[in-house]
Amino acid sequence: MKGILFLCTGNSCRSQRAEAKRIHWEIEDPAKAQGSDKEIAIVFRKVRDKISST
Repeated sequence: MKGILFLCTGNSCRSQRAEAKRIHWEIEDPAKAQGSDKEIAIVFRKVRDKISST
């Protein structure tokens, strides 16, 4: 196994094995976006594009 991807906030990922390598990737939570529907959609697209670009 090459790796496991956890989608969670910092301290909520406690079920990982101790020897697992952790890499923290700060990504904005689009569910917390505020504004018009158009502005919120832009935030979701930015997060999607950031994830897709890696």
